[in-house]
Amino acid sequence: MIDYKNISKKQQHTIMDFYFVLAELTVKNGYSCVTISEIVAHSGYNRATFYKYFKNKQDLANSFVTYVSHEFYRECLHPFNEKEQINFNRMKPQELTIFHHIMRYSHYYKLLIVDDSIPKLQGSIIETIISILQHELLFTNFEDSSPIFNTNAYYKAYGFYGLIHEWIKSGFQISPTILTKDLFTIFTTDNSKVNIQSEVSLRPPAR
Repeated sequence: MIDYKNISKKQQHTIMDFYFVLAELTVKNGYSCVTISEIVAHSGYNRATFYKYFKNKQDLANSFVTYVSHEFYRECLHPFNEKEQINFNRMKPQELTIFHHIMRYSHYYKLLIVDDSIPKLQGSIIETIISILQHELLFTNFEDSSPIFNTNAYYKAYGFYGLIHEWIKSGFQISPTILTKDLFTIFTTDNSKVNIQSEVSLRPPAR
């Protein structure tokens, strides 16, 4: 995994250019048809620059998946910093920014509806959501504050991912605010509140 803290802004920009081109070509032609030669040509860099950061196309793809999953994780948890507990029934839609993030980086997230997409991307996003709901946002009942069984987290996770997937398929026709309200409905189906882990990390768990 690339340590973005220990590389220059210029190097970060170069890596992001490769990510963008990989996503663009995959959406257009499918991942299996993308070649390093095409990536290099469309990015405006030479092969030496590509191999400075990545061993091969699969290494670029793995790095891309890690990066997108990390940013997704961080954006999901951003509204909950420095909070011990939240009630989704009282939370305002604008407080949750994940759908705005997905729209802003739609050139990445459109890959979730591509048949021949970047390997492991869809699974990584789903696993990230499940991890958040199992380890960071601890859903409890209002009555006794007892943790809700893990199957509940899976239900909410796949409901969350389903919203994202169908939203992208629709061409982002629904506003992020309305979509957030739909997500709140999924999260409050069992009349639950959420305890926030005391030390929420904005780094996803190591895979």
